[in-house]
Amino acid sequence: MLVEGNITVNNGVILSIDPGVRVVFTDFYHLLILGTLLAEGTSDNMIRFTSAWPEMFYPDDSTNGCWNGIRFINTLATNIPSRLTYCLIEYSKGLDEFQIGGALSLYNFSELEITNCLLRSNYALYGGAIGCEYHSSPVITGNLLTGNYASVSGSPLYCSYSYPKIINNTIADNHVLNTDPYIENGSIVNFISKPWIGGNIIWSNFNNYFLPVQIWEGKGFYTSFNDIEGGFIGTGNMAEDPLFNLAEPHPFSLNQDSPCLDTIDWPDVVYPLPENDLAGNPRWLDGNEDGWVMLDMGAYEFNPDQNPVSDDDVLLPSAKLLQNFPNPFNPFTEIRFLVSQQQEMQLSIYNLKGQLIRFYRISSSDIVPGQENLRSIFWNGTDSNGYNVPSGIYFYRIESGKWASVSRKMLLIK
Repeated sequence: MLVEGNITVNNGVILSIDPGVRVVFTDFYHLLILGTLLAEGTSDNMIRFTSAWPEMFYPDDSTNGCWNGIRFINTLATNIPSRLTYCLIEYSKGLDEFQIGGALSLYNFSELEITNCLLRSNYALYGGAIGCEYHSSPVITGNLLTGNYASVSGSPLYCSYSYPKIINNTIADNHVLNTDPYIENGSIVNFISKPWIGGNIIWSNFNNYFLPVQIWEGKGFYTSFNDIEGGFIGTGNMAEDPLFNLAEPHPFSLNQDSPCLDTIDWPDVVYPLPENDLAGNPRWLDGNEDGWVMLDMGAYEFNPDQNPVSDDDVLLPSAKLLQNFPNPFNPFTEIRFLVSQQQEMQLSIYNLKGQLIRFYRISSSDIVPGQENLRSIFWNGTDSNGYNVPSGIYFYRIESGKWASVSRKMLLIK
């Protein structure tokens, strides 16, 4: 379905979208919901909201290659609640009057459930993926938010005077482009807001705020059973590498040895979740001695029946990335890492659009297994063809056939 102009769903009107439909915006157009939106796909037949020109998308303030998002602005609560289920929302920007929330923005509206969706490659000044303003409290459950950008604050999510429920999402590899270290930042940024944050994995999101936090102005009382890089106060929170499995078709699912497995111990009446996860795997698999269900953190529930692992497949991350030095740099920097296993690996460097620009094969023949062997690679700011790359933010990680390390960020300044 091609969209060739702004669309408004009026008060009292229901827009239903069937599984598998591709909603393709041909220019910088928005979908304004004053009534009800029911976009309900399935795990194997998602609804896709996208741009007709994704190759032109870049995380900046231009309107090239993007559309203008799904907007709920003063939508009346007397309408049937809106639902987004198994939707892929990408290449949208929040600009002009919609500066908060690149893909989804809510103003004075709460009757929305966002469940088992993938939000990626979106951009806004505040809240690269989702923005909640002025008493907006949607339920955001089981989603993967990755590769989103904010130019000022809140890479995937920004809350202002709002109280959303943020439940069992995986929030990873999102970026704040603002280089000012004194502007309050994080992956979830709250301004006079109290979101309920439970069961999420919030890891490997980048910003330049001088305090290394993933949640800014969160409340420990409302933040429970999450895996948060750098840690956070609250019941059941931890700060351990989630051991993502980055292989397609479900990157950021969990490896069998992830510390996020079977870590949430509370009944369904306290912690409601859909029957299946983002991949279509059943959520309700294990129980403890009291009969309560033990849930995995994040958007994916590990299922040994659907994710069988043989002895030959057990390859866990055996390399730990260190921060490059110097950073920022011009034109040389040293990328250091610790390697503890002999196996084929490569160090990959990506630009902001996720494009691979340079890679290095890592020789492991002289590595002493079981020990952390320090290695380093010097990068001179060129791509695989030897051309100088422009100033900007770049990301690097170590990859193998079965896994990839968490990415780190570096800044080239010329």
